[in-house]
Amino acid sequence: MTIGLEAFEAIQSVIAPYIGETMAGAAIRAQCSSLGFEPEEIDSENIGSLIRRLSQGLRVFLGAKQTETVVREIQWRLGDGGKI
Repeated sequence: MTIGLEAFEAIQSVIAPYIGETMAGAAIRAQCSSLGFEPEEIDSENIGSLIRRLSQGLRVFLGAKQTETVVREIQWRLGDGGKI
């Protein structure tokens, strides 16, 4: 199931308060690209990999504990599609 730009916007809205909207969007687009798909192609098959990649980068800025909180918020916003 493709969740695409809806997932992009949900993830961005969770990350933006910590690193800014522009940086959040750029990080998501960069990780999508490195995983071989476009943001509009985010789906239930690749969302877990995307969240894992984003969390690795967020640890640098937020630390492990805060990153875990952010990841849980992303998963909650995405529902079952955000399970990793």
